Amino acid sequence: MADIANAAILASLVVGMVSIPAASGSIEAEDTVSEPLDNISSTENVPVQESTELNSGSFSKVVETAFSKIRTEVNSGSVDGELETPQSRLKLKKKPDGVEWKIETPQGTLTATQKSDRVVKRTETPHGTLEKTRQNGAVKTSFRGSNREKVEKISKELRDLMEERKQKYRSKTDEMRLDQYREGLSLDVAPETPEKAIIENRMNQRLDLTGWEVANNNPDYFELNSNLEEEQKLHVYTSDRSEINITENDSDKYVYGSGLTWEDGADTAKLFDSEGNEIELYSYN
Repeated sequence: MADIANAAILASLVVGMVSIPAASGSIEAEDTVSEPLDNISSTENVPVQESTELNSGSFSKVVETAFSKIRTEVNSGSVDGELETPQSRLKLKKKPDGVEWKIETPQGTLTATQKSDRVVKRTETPHGTLEKTRQNGAVKTSFRGSNREKVEKISKELRDLMEERKQKYRSKTDEMRLDQYREGLSLDVAPETPEKAIIENRMNQRLDLTGWEVANNNPDYFELNSNLEEEQKLHVYTSDRSEINITENDSDKYVYGSGLTWEDGADTAKLFDSEGNEIELYSYN
């Protein structure tokens, strides 16, 4: 998939891509990390402001709601993401040499850094700093501060909260990715001989269609396995090249022998990404 798509899925981008407020705990409220998910999964999660920037090789989007703000930026294979709520902030930095997740709350900060040879988790609180490093199968732990037991407790709560926010971030960046495709791709059908489906990439971004499929109403499917440059069209012909007489142009791409037949009277074409998500639908009658 394209760099933007891969990064957003972490993205899958990880990617994957790319995910509210602290409540009082039952022990010591000022030292307890607790944040319900309901606040950003309810009707208050409806976007109140959105901004998108898409250039060749880079993509950024910010979505704000009453209770949260999510941001993702993709540039040259790196990802910079953030999920901010009233009392917590999740940050993501992904580069070719590793991934760093960080969650910040009033109770403390947890930073988890993963590289090819080691994983480091560092918890910083007013009561002390705890760091654990896993490398070559061994775990090294260090602590500086006044109350290790309290820091251990906060560290565990921060780890749990980080996992919840990572799931939310990935879910939201997946939605952003799909919205990007749905806005930037078009699907059309020419049912007359020679029959074909036409997919156009209207984004300022090269798109990898490996594993993508186009289907008719039967439904019969054809896997695309092609790339589309920005503003380029892909013509998916039903028949083999030897059976039809057409003139190709240098700006578009062509695929022959898909076997997808299109009814003259009425039919429906659908475009699916490599994960089976419906990206575009075109019906005619």
